[in-house]
Amino acid sequence: MNNWSLADLERRLANMIRYGVIEQLDEQAAKVRVRSGGILTDWLKWRTQRAGPDSDWWAPEPGEQVIMLSPSGEMNQALILGSVNSNRHPCPGNRKTLHRTVYQDGTTKDYDRQSSTDRVAYPDGTVIEYSASTGKYSLAFSGGTVIEVNAASGDVLADITGSLTATVAAQATLTSPIINLNGTVNVNGPLNLAGPLSAAPGPDGGGATLQGNFQIDGSVSLTGGDIAADGVSLRLHNHPGDSGGNTGPPN
Repeated sequence: MNNWSLADLERRLANMIRYGVIEQLDEQAAKVRVRSGGILTDWLKWRTQRAGPDSDWWAPEPGEQVIMLSPSGEMNQALILGSVNSNRHPCPGNRKTLHRTVYQDGTTKDYDRQSSTDRVAYPDGTVIEYSASTGKYSLAFSGGTVIEVNAASGDVLADITGSLTATVAAQATLTSPIINLNGTVNVNGPLNLAGPLSAAPGPDGGGATLQGNFQIDGSVSLTGGDIAADGVSLRLHNHPGDSGGNTGPPN
């Protein structure tokens, strides 16, 4: 039986659970030293979520306020139970439905169970967000480009403020009833069309402009249109007649 004095018992009881502030961190040994009042502890371990076949690592850092549990009141045998917010490091959230992690570099990770929204915001302005209530997944970049995916319909909306470059080593296949390309489309290389090509001009002209050699293996059908080469119409041209005058247009 231990012959502890009353003063020793009181000291041990007072030391069993104490607040302190981390003063030193040994990352390789996964231990810290804590300042509690006028006492600087020995190197102590901290509590982690998992420490078996699955494990995690998130080291507490100097300046972080913690709670220590000391068996028998021996602070040099204490275990760091966890961290406590302080005036120096206040709570980063104020709603019970919000789970938030804020990193020193400015990255913020949120999950809000009220709106079923998962959101990550990075210090360069990039935001990744998915909302199960709206079924929308979105990527927003600091340059202004936004990509949205509708989980239910599979629709994709891309608002690209810069250039789009795609390098395909094998084959790219687009299967859709309608593909709308609004603006200038440059094709550097062969273009194979295994179907109809519609290039109707809009109210400001438009249509399709082809530069270079254009080879068609198959037939070309025109309905109400025309083909002109150096100003000579395919539909309306005529030739000098063998008896003078000109022939009529082809039919």
